[in-house]
Amino acid sequence: EPIEFKDPKDALSMVLVDTNYNDEYFNMTHYFFKDQIEKENWKIRIPATKIGNKIAIIYLDVLGNERVEVKNIKDFRRV
Repeated sequence: EPIEFKDPKDALSMVLVDTNYNDEYFNMTHYFFKDQIEKENWKIRIPATKIGNKIAIIYLDVLGNERVEVKNIKDFRRV
């Protein structure tokens, strides 16, 4: 039976980031665990000076599932 979570954030385990993705392989430059992300109001902050043209993000849940996104630096807003 599928496991259901009241809030999808409850399923999050960790987030892995490659700040200079080259379209060939993932090279982890940052990692964030759920408790760390939750303390920051569900936000991850990485200085723009450490970001290349493309960013790969892997979201891992408590069941071992993953979702991969590739984003451009312009997809993010500066705070």
